[in-house]
Amino acid sequence: MQTTAVPHAKLRLSQANVRTMARDAGLEALAASIAEHGLLQPLVVTPAKGRKALYDVHAGGRRWRAIGLLIERGLWRSDRLGDVCLPAIGEASPREISLAENILREAMAPADEAQAYRDVMDEGRRNLTPWRGTSARGAGPGTQSRSAHCPRRVPTPLPAAVNDRSIAGW
Repeated sequence: MQTTAVPHAKLRLSQANVRTMARDAGLEALAASIAEHGLLQPLVVTPAKGRKALYDVHAGGRRWRAIGLLIERGLWRSDRLGDVCLPAIGEASPREISLAENILREAMAPADEAQAYRDVMDEGRRNLTPWRGTSARGAGPGTQSRSAHCPRRVPTPLPAAVNDRSIAGW
């Protein structure tokens, strides 16, 4: 795949995107994360058929929509360049790219998540707001309340017990 930069105004959502339901779930948190940290993962695009200088977004449609929200709110310029990946011709179909982007995700283990929140808070991010405390994982405001109650340190045996399946349900 080749990486380049394209302004949001030259991108459009692909009709091959496999996500068709609950499309706005977590979009506010994702927009807040992008506003705070930038676009951390590039979109995967191909040139739009019959539309010179436009690109179809096959992977990263939620990120594309979140940036659209930021543009509407004046927090992101529509001509600001964002990283995109262009697959080689014949590398994969647009639908295959979208499916791979969406199906191969796995949630963090709760012990890892708790430790990560605690570490971020220990780094000085004590004044967590619903978006700042959750933006790194794109979670909604309800997740922040869980992070605010993290133990000072996740006990060392806990991640090991989870990994060797001594504790069920994690």
